[in-house]
Amino acid sequence: MKPIAALLAAPTLVLPSLTSACLIEHGFDYVGFDLFSKPAKTAEDCCNICNTEYACKAFTWSGYDGGTCYLKSGRGEIVASPYTKSGLASFGTVLPTCELRENSDFEGMDIGQQRSPDAKNCCKICQDFDGCRAYSWSGYNGGTCFLKGKVVARVTRPGVSSAWAYPTFGDDAPVSHCKLDNDVDIVGNDIGSASSPSADICCAWCGEQPGCHAFSWNDYNGGTCWFKSGPGKRVKAPGTVSSVVHSSFEGKCVNVAGVDFAGNDLTSVKASKYDECCDMCTEDYDNGGGCRAYTWTEYENGTCWLKSSHDGRTSGHGISGFLIG
Repeated sequence: MKPIAALLAAPTLVLPSLTSACLIEHGFDYVGFDLFSKPAKTAEDCCNICNTEYACKAFTWSGYDGGTCYLKSGRGEIVASPYTKSGLASFGTVLPTCELRENSDFEGMDIGQQRSPDAKNCCKICQDFDGCRAYSWSGYNGGTCFLKGKVVARVTRPGVSSAWAYPTFGDDAPVSHCKLDNDVDIVGNDIGSASSPSADICCAWCGEQPGCHAFSWNDYNGGTCWFKSGPGKRVKAPGTVSSVVHSSFEGKCVNVAGVDFAGNDLTSVKASKYDECCDMCTEDYDNGGGCRAYTWTEYENGTCWLKSSHDGRTSGHGISGFLIG
């Protein structure tokens, strides 16, 4: 194989806090996959508890009842929640965090923007902004951080720099899911390449490349992902790793736990789960309605309150969200 396009540089890793083999994310809740809860004064205590439970792979900690660990069998959906901390009890290859990629733009999915003369400042700005997982920076208006709720497409754009504010993982990737096949090469259908020391990283990167549905990885030039438009012909190739990628980037909303968007109500609709609100709001907007946000509460066994704006943010017991893109 010969490289078609060197899209990405080999990453340098910058991590949030690590403790007792756990990675802790501040201000985020892992929704779902609950096993049970146990009392704990700190999120660091949750790490030790989770590591002693066979089925526990992740946790969320809150100050409820003096401190509580919610132990989980998986990471689940990540939602912004200012008063919680979450972590993984074990993790594989860590993708770069706040490591800027020059001439690269995370296209769409904007949830806010803030002026900054230096792209390096965007990392802290994003981490302090509810729902922000990544960002792009350009010289627009003297320098601007464009904050992203998700990464759905990365395109080459001179003068723009982009980065993730939190890591994603090859074995728990929120962007794509892959079953790696060893000693297999997918022949043809190449649409690009990227330097990578591990096949695990190719899974997440392919999930972000427009038109990428599969990849092969080999040790060419220290390790290279070869992105494919489809699975193509599979042949035996010792040392090569391949996979078909199943993307999970269909979502159109950013959800924020423990927040109520007060006022701006359009209507209310019964819904047993908060994630149904996103579909309802999106459908209303696509049909010419004014819905841009919502709050879900347990009122009458679950209710979506559809809203024209996510202004008026207050603390609450529900889950709120807003359309992105």
